[in-house]
Amino acid sequence: MTEVQRSHTERALAVTFLLFAFTSTLSIAVSQMMLGLSLALFIVLMLSQRTNPFAGRLKLFYIVAALWIGWLLFTAVLGKTPTRSMWLCREEWLFVIIPIGVVLLRSAAMRTRVLYALAAGVRLISVYCYIMDFTGWAGFSSYDPGPAPGFGWRVAGTFSHRMTFGNYYA
Repeated sequence: MTEVQRSHTERALAVTFLLFAFTSTLSIAVSQMMLGLSLALFIVLMLSQRTNPFAGRLKLFYIVAALWIGWLLFTAVLGKTPTRSMWLCREEWLFVIIPIGVVLLRSAAMRTRVLYALAAGVRLISVYCYIMDFTGWAGFSSYDPGPAPGFGWRVAGTFSHRMTFGNYYA
């Protein structure tokens, strides 16, 4: 890979990771698509640079994460419903955020950009929540919010996993 191609790949990786950070507050599906694109670009970049992103200070963490995922898959195969059990492990692929982030966030400028992207997404979803709380309008949700005790409406996110949404909203 030429230096120009590598530079374009690095920029595309940065953009898709920034989009992942921004959309993680708005849509799990879109954010995971951006992370998938980031992963593909990350693999291309690491192969072209002949770099091992799993060496260094986080090597022990990567080993433990790999053992964890291996254990989950091993126990899934041994269970009564191996396909269903493996399907339940589908979120473990999100561990790829760590090596991508470690490589990208070496740059102070990139750390600032990721922080701004995440903050912009949080700000946008917070405005949406305030509107929902005061008006009951839930334009991006599949169900209407119920009344909150005392005043307003119960705030619900744009995706079904309430814990993740709660973390951003809090």
